[in-house]
Amino acid sequence: AWEAVARRAATAPTADVARLSDGVTDRRLKERVILTLSSRKEDEAVDKLIAIARSDADPELRRVAIARLSQKKDPRTTQLLLEIINR
Repeated sequence: AWEAVARRAATAPTADVARLSDGVTDRRLKERVILTLSSRKEDEAVDKLIAIARSDADPELRRVAIARLSQKKDPRTTQLLLEIINR
């Protein structure tokens, strides 16, 4: 089941992957979803990564999202990183 969901995330539209991350409870699978989102160029992928970085219940997944966002050249990412630094 895990592999099927991971394959689906790899080929699904970005909006579907973003929604999928909301329902995932398995840490490995959610990390896979984060990695999938980080490879996407659409704004909604960055928006979802920012949401995960700000509010996911798992601190490790927040760190993964932040690390992936730090590799993107997006002004929203820069703003998030500045907010985190200034906390």
